[in-house]
Amino acid sequence: MSPTARLALTVVCWTLALLCELAGLLLLVADGRRTGRALRHWRQVDPADQGLFVKQQQLDALVDVLQGRPFDRGTAVALLVIGVVVGTVGNLLTL
Repeated sequence: MSPTARLALTVVCWTLALLCELAGLLLLVADGRRTGRALRHWRQVDPADQGLFVKQQQLDALVDVLQGRPFDRGTAVALLVIGVVVGTVGNLLTL
């Protein structure tokens, strides 16, 4: 492989790795923010004012949010793994 082609492939690998890892981190941050927002909202409900039934409904909604969308978490992990693998390939190309 020519040095120019190797350099181009290395740059492509590093760019792809960076984009995959950033996308994975953004998905994880979005999931954390959604969970934090649901927990803060649940914590603000006072059962003395609104009754235990409302608190139970809020708890059900909180569990739904905490379960979240497993597709997002799985995608985030896959993107991070792909980023690490592709970055490693890019590093090996520089040898």
